Amino acid sequence: MIVSFPPLFEADIEALITGEYIAWIELYEDTNLVYSGSEESWAGQPTITFSHQFVSEIPQGERTVTLKIWGNDPDTYGERDFPVRVAGKGVPQVIGYTLAYPTPFKPVSENQTLRIAYNLTADTDVSLIIFDTAGRHLLTRKFNAGVNGGRLGYNQFDWNGVTDFGSYIGNGLYVFQIVKGSKVLARGYIVVHD
Repeated sequence: MIVSFPPLFEADIEALITGEYIAWIELYEDTNLVYSGSEESWAGQPTITFSHQFVSEIPQGERTVTLKIWGNDPDTYGERDFPVRVAGKGVPQVIGYTLAYPTPFKPVSENQTLRIAYNLTADTDVSLIIFDTAGRHLLTRKFNAGVNGGRLGYNQFDWNGVTDFGSYIGNGLYVFQIVKGSKVLARGYIVVHD
């Protein structure tokens, strides 16, 4: 998934045959050539990290980025397609899976910490709210844009199971939401069996 605007493409590339090095790379967005070239720093290197910042935004939706690679022997060639989903940059979104683990969560008997992990499409202020199945709020945490919890890309929140009221949650099913203003960006479930 691409989570920057304009998008940044990165790939670790290995030479196709032992003893060779990367000589030339072409990068395509769908069928449009967006990069073609070679770098002196690649000479003699069997493995490189290739980065390309797209000059403009890639249109929203499902896209294919194709990487074509030639070795120092002109007959050595490789190609790989990378399917990507490009999200809009209007309203920030949670993309991919929103995870809460371990499950079941055992905060008291095994002194576990629960991790809630998610990816955002932009830096944005968000709140993480945990409530029981009757809708009672048990925990609210606010995260500012640009810091863990509200930053572009991967975010995580670790929780010891203690509510805003100072007590551990009991056995049961709980719901969490990641919220921007009044819009729910993602939700998930927590199972506690202690």
